Amino acid sequence: MPAKTTRTSLDFVLDDETFRTLVEKTCAAVFVFQGTRLLYVNPAAEQITGYSRDELLKMNFYDLTPAGARKSIRSWALALQRGETVPIRGVVKIHTRRGDERWLDISMGQITLNGKPAGYGTAFDVTEQKRAELMEDAVYRIAQAADRAQNLNDLYVALHRIVAEVMPAKNFYSVFSLLCRRIRPP
Repeated sequence: MPAKTTRTSLDFVLDDETFRTLVEKTCAAVFVFQGTRLLYVNPAAEQITGYSRDELLKMNFYDLTPAGARKSIRSWALALQRGETVPIRGVVKIHTRRGDERWLDISMGQITLNGKPAGYGTAFDVTEQKRAELMEDAVYRIAQAADRAQNLNDLYVALHRIVAEVMPAKNFYSVFSLLCRRIRPP
């Protein structure tokens, strides 16, 4: 008489249909890539990036990152697929379809698809957290600049540089200096 196998609750949770539903409904972006091409993205990846699934599947995974970061992101993911020891988690800046900056906390791992190495990952949008960190840092640096400035002009230049790092500020220096001239203490 053959041994009776019992299905565990873990087997049930991980069956294909249930697992696919879980991946499709999660708020985290889930993606699979092989080489440099995306092979699968879930709806959250579409929502976070602003690109449709079809558009994303025609892209290299690093196409979303700023030009200056693409080489290192590409190297990171390819090394992971080769089985090299690399960090499996990182915070990465991307550009959405509309050109907006987003920061993603990405975790990746290696799998095999059709006998070839591939990678998978999850990504959470941490843009608001990253913005808060940048603003906190900017406020600290503004306080330092105010303490170090020899005159108002030095302070204006430092403020412009710091503010430009956290938001568009082409004319910040001009506007700020005008405001300061108009609002003089009695």
